[in-house]
Amino acid sequence: MTEIDELKVPIALRPVVEEIFGIIDAACMAVLDEEYADLARRAAAKLARKRPSPLAGGRGATWAAGIVYALGQANFVFDPSTEPCVTADQLSEALGVAKSTMGSKAKQVRDLLRISPFSLEFQRADVIERNPLVWIIEVNGFAMDARHVGLDIQVEAYQRGLIPYIPAFGPDGAAPREESQVAGTASMAAPPEAAGLLEHSSELKRQLVDFACSHRFSQQLGDAVSESIGGPVTDEGEFANLLDNFILQRPLTDGRTVVEVFASEHPDLTAADCRMLLGWREVVEGVFEIRERSGDAITAVNLVDERTYRIRANAGPRALVPMRPGLFMTARVVPIGDDWMFSGVQRLFPPSQRAAMLQLAAEQAT
Repeated sequence: MTEIDELKVPIALRPVVEEIFGIIDAACMAVLDEEYADLARRAAAKLARKRPSPLAGGRGATWAAGIVYALGQANFVFDPSTEPCVTADQLSEALGVAKSTMGSKAKQVRDLLRISPFSLEFQRADVIERNPLVWIIEVNGFAMDARHVGLDIQVEAYQRGLIPYIPAFGPDGAAPREESQVAGTASMAAPPEAAGLLEHSSELKRQLVDFACSHRFSQQLGDAVSESIGGPVTDEGEFANLLDNFILQRPLTDGRTVVEVFASEHPDLTAADCRMLLGWREVVEGVFEIRERSGDAITAVNLVDERTYRIRANAGPRALVPMRPGLFMTARVVPIGDDWMFSGVQRLFPPSQRAAMLQLAAEQAT
């Protein structure tokens, strides 16, 4: 099972989380299995990384029960056709918490982590494999199973968030043996504070995008799109980058950017949140050559400014799986702590496109 250090649990909450882990492990190994225990550990760690963490209040046993019950509901644990299968009474007895209390806390957990039967982050591997709807994508107007298409299409579908992982690499994201030798075995996981910052930035970015897409800015966003491409947007990636530019860089009628308006109109934001949000105005856009994959980050050289960047993804390490050393990519990155973070959509290109990428970088530089 995943250990507490790997899950990047904040130091201050480790005693609480270790207590919850102990209850989770004992109950899951008694009536469920190790995979449930591991999913429950990950859910507890994610709750611990929230700001503020809800785990700071309430009994550890109640949180453990709510987490396990919520995950059981999302994975159909009460369905006799599944394995393992238990009843709510059996879970209640194993966890030592009343069924009504367990159910109430489970709802809180589901709301906090947005867990549902379609939440891939907290689904068991066998549940994902059995769900054919997870893998259906549209290719040139035809519905196809992503597990039976080419690797390039699988990678693009994964990057767009259409499938839970790249089938060719498996659910653990492992590279084929020969490719892992090329990439090396270096591992540099993000420190707990970096992981928490990435997760927090993801939530802030979601709120910022919702704010920018509100009716208030619809006319100005439409003008920005029209001026950029002169017509309707047909490519999702292109629109995502246009929206990112609109939010972070394009002046509004009053001279401010959307991110500046957002920061000024949300007094509940901390000073650190405001600094991070306003720091995102310093966008670096370019053509990158990926040099190294190190745990939760990649190192890439921007061929436009010839600087080296260590880049992370607020979507999590799995978003970096396709980004192998030797590939090229067009991307937008913004500062986060001592590193950089992807902003908008990236596009990957094979090493055979080196000449074209150098030409593109030269055009951007001039």
